[in-house]
Amino acid sequence: MSYLPKHDDLDKEQKEIYLNASLNRPVLITGPPGSGKTVMGVWRSVQLMESNFDMWYVAYNNTLISFTETWLEEASKEQNLQEADQDFSITTFHSWFGKKYWRVFRRRKFPHVHGDSFLPDWEEIQNTLFNSSEDICKDFFSERLVIDEGQDFSPDLYSLLGYMHIKVNLLVTVLMDENQRLDRVQNCTIDEMRSTFNLFAREQRGGTNEQYLDEYALTNNYRNTKQIAEVAALFYNGIQTQ
Repeated sequence: MSYLPKHDDLDKEQKEIYLNASLNRPVLITGPPGSGKTVMGVWRSVQLMESNFDMWYVAYNNTLISFTETWLEEASKEQNLQEADQDFSITTFHSWFGKKYWRVFRRRKFPHVHGDSFLPDWEEIQNTLFNSSEDICKDFFSERLVIDEGQDFSPDLYSLLGYMHIKVNLLVTVLMDENQRLDRVQNCTIDEMRSTFNLFAREQRGGTNEQYLDEYALTNNYRNTKQIAEVAALFYNGIQTQ
């Protein structure tokens, strides 16, 4: 989609998320290209701000940020949200995590693998946060999160988020299509995201079999013509579009 649909114009699958997805549960939204995942990320962000939650929208790159930010402004105006009502930020992962590390730990950079400033050292990061006090973790994860292009982040990120969901009631919405992975090093499948998030949530909770993610799938393709979509489907092994 090249424009932001008003919430009254969402399709049936999108309205199911808009009307029924809990704002008090972690949510995973999956779908192929052009199905409206970012649209739902935008409207969910607005819903969270309307419910007086501070928000941080995390995107994979600045290109995605540029038009998502425009959509967020449009949706906020439509709902008569004032800029001062809630704290809201939209940044890349590295900007978000770097700002958090500086604010909470007074470190100018979060831990990286030696020799690669773009590759987080997840073992050190997890050791630090897993062993931090509840107050420190609440300060670090003080906003509701929406993560776009979630397939381009490491499963280690989702193990951390799952752990923090139980420890400090971190609530996150993740938008994913594993067939659009861009990062060759840091990426994950939907199954990897789901399993690592649930596994570390269960470990923190004490080994229960509860599923912590509410999942929704989008299947309609609004980006291509029917003919192009049918040809592309011959080479596509992910979620099928309608």
